[in-house]
Amino acid sequence: MSLASFKLKLAALPEPLRMGIGLGLGFFVTLTLVVLVMVVGFGYMARIYDDLERITLVNNVKIELAHTMKYAQRDRAVSLYSLALIKDAFEKDEELQHFDRKAEDFMKAWSKLQSMEMNADERALAARINKLIRERSRIVQNAIAYAVKHHGLVAAEHMRKIAIPGQQVVADEINNLLELQQALIRQAGASAADSYTKARRIMLWLCTVTILITIVVAVIVLRQVLRQSRELEYKALFDDLTGLPNRALFFDRLGQAALMYENESKPFSIVVVDLDRFKEVNDTLGHHIGDLLLRHVAQNISATMRRTDTVARLGGDEFVLLLPSAGAESAEIIVKKLLSALCQRVNLEDSVVEVVASMGIASYPEHDVDITRLLLKADMAMYAAKRANVGYRIYTPEIEAVAARNLELQNELRHAIEHDQLLLHFQPKISHHTGCIMGVEALVRWNHPQRGLVPPDDFIPLAEASGLIQPLAQWVMQAALQQSVKWHEAGHTFSISLNLSTRNLLDGDLPLRVSRLLASYHGRPDWLVFEITESAVMAEPARALETLNKLEKMGIRISLDDFGTGYSSLSYLKKLPVSEIKIDKSFIKDMELDASDTVIVRSTIALGHNLGMKVVAEGVENIEIWDLLTALGCDASQGYYMSRPLSVEALEEWLATSAWAKEKVKPPAYAGVERRKSLRNSNNQ
Repeated sequence: MSLASFKLKLAALPEPLRMGIGLGLGFFVTLTLVVLVMVVGFGYMARIYDDLERITLVNNVKIELAHTMKYAQRDRAVSLYSLALIKDAFEKDEELQHFDRKAEDFMKAWSKLQSMEMNADERALAARINKLIRERSRIVQNAIAYAVKHHGLVAAEHMRKIAIPGQQVVADEINNLLELQQALIRQAGASAADSYTKARRIMLWLCTVTILITIVVAVIVLRQVLRQSRELEYKALFDDLTGLPNRALFFDRLGQAALMYENESKPFSIVVVDLDRFKEVNDTLGHHIGDLLLRHVAQNISATMRRTDTVARLGGDEFVLLLPSAGAESAEIIVKKLLSALCQRVNLEDSVVEVVASMGIASYPEHDVDITRLLLKADMAMYAAKRANVGYRIYTPEIEAVAARNLELQNELRHAIEHDQLLLHFQPKISHHTGCIMGVEALVRWNHPQRGLVPPDDFIPLAEASGLIQPLAQWVMQAALQQSVKWHEAGHTFSISLNLSTRNLLDGDLPLRVSRLLASYHGRPDWLVFEITESAVMAEPARALETLNKLEKMGIRISLDDFGTGYSSLSYLKKLPVSEIKIDKSFIKDMELDASDTVIVRSTIALGHNLGMKVVAEGVENIEIWDLLTALGCDASQGYYMSRPLSVEALEEWLATSAWAKEKVKPPAYAGVERRKSLRNSNNQ
């Protein structure tokens, strides 16, 4: 692996891991240097020990032996000279024995010295001494024999001239041996001293390097600790993703603003900002695009706000603004400017996202003097704006009352779903071709124990906002299938239409749950029609299309509700697996009076038929509209003219008595007076 590739791989690791690796390497190098110091120190100590051991056990012994030889050689020379002077035979014999003892001492020392390890100089000197010993041995023996026979000055002179000089030559070589040993001792001492000096220098150098590396590692650790401390302090006060102040820092500044009001009596306002449909962006485009969107929004808000304002992120897609010296009216002006700058289409890599936000305003001290409650009230105002789809709201007590009521209603709705306090009403759809029922639309009602029947407009949006729409839809599908099974067993063949919300369409598990319900109730897919709105589809077209295609492949028909009121394009209509479109009642109710509505309805019917779809009209309230729709070729209609939404019992009675319920009745003539009376009478029953 090259150094460059190693650096790239190291750079790709998380910073804490990189720092850990760096510190580990630093400690490893330090430990290695410490070990190296010990190894080098022990190595040089071993060399010094060897030198000292050589001096103590070798050179000193050799010097001692050489001294023994020297003294023995000297004593022998004295004995030789004494032999020549001594006259008494006994004394001569005694001196001769002394000479032999010294000779023996000399040879013992010499033999032991030769047995020891020698270098080249020592071996050369030993060879010369051995040669001299051999050469002088006969001369000494002859001199001793001469001294034994003669005495006096003549014998002494003989010894001085012949025997003693030979002994002196050997003594000189022994002195040379002593000098050599002393030189070797000095050399060994110098080697030990040199080893000690080198060891000290190297160990000092290594210790210095070790200390420096330890200091560097300690500095790195200290810097890392300080940096992590700063990072922890930053993370405690700022948001990692956007760099904005977080909840803790925002509340700190909010508290400061409240203290400033006590001194300067300057009001301030809080604005809570929440992005609409942010979850869909995360679910559809991925969290990476969601993060990019949050950064873009944070930068956009910061760029729009005043320098004295505080922009913070509370979490998720919720931001909050602190506007010093701004009452509710001033805050409203700032919020309008912010909405204009924020709510635009933005390009995030390869994705285009429509930014829509809802904002709530609450002012101090006008709306509250407790900063926690003030933030809560701004949050209430924001949710009120989101429900009303109006961009922003300023807190009012009514908003809080509605929020409290909605929270209570939400809990009660959850209880209602779990304990079957809901019921279905059904509105018939009548075929223009046969004049009889072809299906019903299921409309959920809430029979509240205290409030009575709660209107759908009060709890359906609440279910959407609170996440209860999925369990609510599950209950509706289950109840509708149960009723459909009963009606088919009774011989009725019409289908039941169910409304799907945006969240239902974005629920990837919806087809699976529908399939399980059909299997559990032994129902058929063609018993169901799912009605969707253009706005629900266009919220996330790709995901909605995926869900609809799965439902359509199961055999469930799809109806496009409120056609003409949304903002879809014909290209999307062409892609949707829709078998039916429903014309919104806003185009139907004034057809008799507004020619433009008639043109729109005629065109829509033609468009639907050309695309191979059936066309259903909503909001038919009189026979004139019915006749006109029949003339325009509309396939079916529903409305109060035929029947209002009915409970199960009322619908079964209607099925038994109404002319619209008799499948073999011919289509009513739109100009026939008698038929009009018959239909009118049946509607009044």
